[in-house]
Amino acid sequence: MRFGLVGSLALGLLSGSWAIAQQPTPTVGNPVSVLPANPSVTPLPAGDSTSLFAATTALPEVPAPSFYARGEYLLWFVKPYDTISLVQVIPTNFAQNPTDPIPAGVATTVIPTKRLSGDALSGFRINAGLWLDEAQSFGADFVYWRLPRTTKTQTVASPGEPVITRSVIPAGDGTAAASGFFIYASPFDGGIAGSVSVSSAISMDGAEANARIKGDAFFADYVDYLVGFKYVNLDETLRISDRRTFLDSGLLLTSSEAFRTRNQFYGAQIGAHTHYRADRWSADLLLKFAVGAMNTTVERTGATTAFFPGLPPQTLPGALLVQPSNLGTRSDTQTVVIPELTFNLGYQLTDNLQLFVGYNFMLISTVYRPGATIDPSVNPASVPFLGAIPRDISSRPAPVMLS
Repeated sequence: MRFGLVGSLALGLLSGSWAIAQQPTPTVGNPVSVLPANPSVTPLPAGDSTSLFAATTALPEVPAPSFYARGEYLLWFVKPYDTISLVQVIPTNFAQNPTDPIPAGVATTVIPTKRLSGDALSGFRINAGLWLDEAQSFGADFVYWRLPRTTKTQTVASPGEPVITRSVIPAGDGTAAASGFFIYASPFDGGIAGSVSVSSAISMDGAEANARIKGDAFFADYVDYLVGFKYVNLDETLRISDRRTFLDSGLLLTSSEAFRTRNQFYGAQIGAHTHYRADRWSADLLLKFAVGAMNTTVERTGATTAFFPGLPPQTLPGALLVQPSNLGTRSDTQTVVIPELTFNLGYQLTDNLQLFVGYNFMLISTVYRPGATIDPSVNPASVPFLGAIPRDISSRPAPVMLS
């Protein structure tokens, strides 16, 4: 079971509402021909033909606002995911014979395998609703939020020293020993200059449509219940790009491989919203619980291009961790629950404008993250332009789908 955790801090938020109600217009009376029906209503002198009746009866109160809306700035933190060691450096003497696996404890990881996507994400949320009756007992509530795509890139480059490698677990074809790592920069064998970049990208968005039903208030000014539909989309990509130049021959190899996961949730939702107000200060607590289907798509892409001196570039599908054995797109669907809690503390600036700050916590019970879809077991003999066997006979790396 894979768990996803999402937390948010909403700062500098504004909300407002206005009335869609019109105050009734008083009726003009004729003081000569019309007599007051109510003894408390006294006609003005007959000589003043332009005057109104002076009535003590109060006009009807204007109904409370029937439409509301608020906008929020979001600062969210998404639980980071782990992956295998993607880029390492080793002592120079271990690069002399790359057919020998790297002994344990020799390689040093230079790009972290943890917290690849744990940075703060900025976004926005819009909430709008409409009461469908004057008593404000039943209405419709809509929410849309988005965290735009954010990319984090880390690069390691070397002209030959230090020695850059990418370790894998050998998965031979049964006829020959397989190497445990690949050299991307080395001073041996004519010299190899190389670089490796790892980038992680993430974006999230979601929407809700709920019926809002007034409930019995207890220890609060009002309590509303929510029943409706919830949508959440988590889109992440882990991309590894490398470049190797063989200094003696002039051969240049470039490759790029990517692991993309897209988790889309569709489900039913119930919730409760309680509000408490003291003078201009207010506090809101919002609880939601959704259950539905999580449709996950895992896409693996990769290609390697060779630039031989004096020849046109040649491109083959696959790279190191993505090869014909796991290239392509696969999907999975699971039942998922999403509990969510929001707390806001607000201050009423004007009758129709409020400033508030809050905290939001959302848990997604099961998601696929890019790091969990990588098979570290690779047959090095099937790597494009470097392998010694036909590339279609290897069954590793496999198309990993964790549940």
